[in-house]
Amino acid sequence: MMTTAVRALGIGLLLAALACSACGCWSSVELNERAFARVMMLDKSPKGIELTLGFPLPNRLSGGSNGGMSSTTMGPPFAFVTKSAHDIGEAYRLIQADLSRSITFGQLRNIVISKAFAQEGIYPLADFMMRDTGVHINANFFVTDGPAKTIGTIPLTFERFLTDILTSYSKQKTTLIVSAKDMLMNTAAGSDFMLPMLVFGEAGAEAEKNGQHWMGTDGAGIFRQGKLVARLSPLETRAAMWVQEELGKHVIQLRSPSDGKFITFVLFGNESDIKPMLSGGRIRFRISCSGSAQIIASESTLDVTDKANIALLEKGLDQELKKRIHTTVSYTQRQRADVFGFGELVRWRQPRTWNKVKDNWRDVYQKQVGIDVNTAIRIKWFGGADKPIWNRKLSENEVEK
Repeated sequence: MMTTAVRALGIGLLLAALACSACGCWSSVELNERAFARVMMLDKSPKGIELTLGFPLPNRLSGGSNGGMSSTTMGPPFAFVTKSAHDIGEAYRLIQADLSRSITFGQLRNIVISKAFAQEGIYPLADFMMRDTGVHINANFFVTDGPAKTIGTIPLTFERFLTDILTSYSKQKTTLIVSAKDMLMNTAAGSDFMLPMLVFGEAGAEAEKNGQHWMGTDGAGIFRQGKLVARLSPLETRAAMWVQEELGKHVIQLRSPSDGKFITFVLFGNESDIKPMLSGGRIRFRISCSGSAQIIASESTLDVTDKANIALLEKGLDQELKKRIHTTVSYTQRQRADVFGFGELVRWRQPRTWNKVKDNWRDVYQKQVGIDVNTAIRIKWFGGADKPIWNRKLSENEVEK
């Protein structure tokens, strides 16, 4: 009897689970009544805020025909809707009033703000996102050098949708990766941070439609107390990515120690570590970075298979990376912007010291904090050829032949 009762209970639970899994709706709004915002763009306007939302258009996503018209004839499979208002919430409601579907932020993947908006302060956006819990916290953040709305006019040469291009920047780690969650945590804590920057009009697919609006990455913006105050160059941004352990691939050139000609490497970051230390009453941070390298081009006659030469090249890579990290950290110190979270490390590991400096930490960071950088780059790959054929010395026998 007990076995029969247990079996009946098990069957009942299984049927209940299957019934729950068959229910696909999580709210009273059907999927075909929703407008899924995939990208949000924010600019300044005379009224205050200019909000642009980008939506995929389900009625144009079919690869076939619809009533004798192809999707190409009907137009692009996405649309941008823009409204200006005093604040983001009001602009959002104005956009919603024009749409036949209910706006949903659950698939929002990218948030782009203009330089002008960022200089005024990012707090209005943080406030809107904290109040609207439907915003996807893993959305990527970007800052544009010009109007953010320009991003809606870029040529879609390799991708079908704008959001795919922006998402690929993060996946490939071509620039800093900052999510909505990161931004909200930093603004809530009053911390400084960085956001990746985009630029338009650089050399690109000029033959494409709107080729003059070609988009690319261009360093990072430094935010102090929620406002854009400075920017890092692309080289400084890559050094910052080393410190934050976010680097994917990084191309670097060195002059050969034998003849001064260039040797080009791809660096792969393995790990980084930051430790606060007290030295002579001052706070110091030791930044340790390790990685590997591959030689991808060489104009030099240097034999890169020789261990002594490899050691010289590794030393050169270490020195160049140290210099770039020192330059980048020093620049953030001059801006009084602790974008690497050094203050948080002091708070966690040396709370007594933190209690003494927390009230004027930005001044302490600018004038009193020291940095030590240790790097360890190892060359592991030489490429398809150990030495280019034009750099090999022919022996007498080869000459005679």
